Amino acid sequence: MAGDVSKRLGLYMRERRKTAGWDSLDRLAEKMEEIRKLKEKSQPHMGWDEVTVGASNLAKQESGLRWPTPKMLALWFEAVGISYYYRDQIRKLMSPELWQLDWGELPTMPSADNMKVLRSYGTPAAYLSEPMWNLLGANDQFLEMFPGLDVGMNVAEWMLSSDWARLRIHNWRLRTHILIAAVANIGRGIVPDEELQKFIDNCSEYPEFDHFWTTDPPEHLVLNTDLIMRMPDKTYRRYISGTTHLYHPPTLFSGYSLTYDPEFEFAA
Repeated sequence: MAGDVSKRLGLYMRERRKTAGWDSLDRLAEKMEEIRKLKEKSQPHMGWDEVTVGASNLAKQESGLRWPTPKMLALWFEAVGISYYYRDQIRKLMSPELWQLDWGELPTMPSADNMKVLRSYGTPAAYLSEPMWNLLGANDQFLEMFPGLDVGMNVAEWMLSSDWARLRIHNWRLRTHILIAAVANIGRGIVPDEELQKFIDNCSEYPEFDHFWTTDPPEHLVLNTDLIMRMPDKTYRRYISGTTHLYHPPTLFSGYSLTYDPEFEFAA
């Protein structure tokens, strides 16, 4: 089990390094060493001086022979350029077996009780798979808010293909970019190749996809929770989006909710 986890993490590290443009482990190790030295100065009591960075160490991690320490992985995240927004999800999805030691097999679909909780909400809410954004369950308010989007569909693909979404979601470009960039950052090495390739094939016909797939939104925008809707009467509404990760017990899907902000004023 531990070997499988290490190999999965190693595959992810290798794939993500290459897509980020780091062809040389030596160059990446040099960048990580620069970051380590800066952290050693800014955080002198955190033990950064004890971290050994080197190409040979990275090679063993990528081959699954060595598990990176938390500090080593933090340096790697920063050097490769992975947003703080994605890091906890990556750690969780990389090592489901470690969670299973405590909880058993992690649920991939919402239970009947999960759905009862969802229906009790007074606001639009849904369950989404991680990291592909497949809609696994939704309450009536959510489905009524997004006509044409239904359980079983991929939310990112729907955002690209839906004329309604492009017209009615004022910040459509940012919200769609965040979804697709998350798949690009987290999916490689985690999602089966055939599933990821099908997603890419389905999305590639849309002209915005290449930009969304190959770039990251600015950090402050990734953390933006606004969903701005254009209403039929030409007014605008702000919804505060929130993602909830279920931990008792942990699952391989997350909750998503939208809360209307009645105090919002917007001039188009």
